[in-house]
Amino acid sequence: SFTMFVMVLVLISFFLAKASYFDVYFGPGCHNDMQHYSVCGCLNIHPSYHGGFKFVYEGQPIRTYNQPFCQDEVSTTISTIRQATTMYSCNQVFQFQSIFFQC
Repeated sequence: SFTMFVMVLVLISFFLAKASYFDVYFGPGCHNDMQHYSVCGCLNIHPSYHGGFKFVYEGQPIRTYNQPFCQDEVSTTISTIRQATTMYSCNQVFQFQSIFFQC
């Protein structure tokens, strides 16, 4: 029925809305120009955006890599047991060049 269809759409949108994301910043401080990453799979981080990062965990962990295209050994897996945990690194340049969202 139409009501069931609408309920399914609302439920799907709820689950899609709660997704982990990873923001990277041009310079230190986490309050300047940034890029937003939230798509599943391997993502290369723009070379100019290594000034800091913010990771918001909503159930999808990420793995970080020191080479583009997720080509080397995993350097770190960032996740947590608790939902809606935020991790910042705003005062130092980070080295990883790609991330893999596990969805």
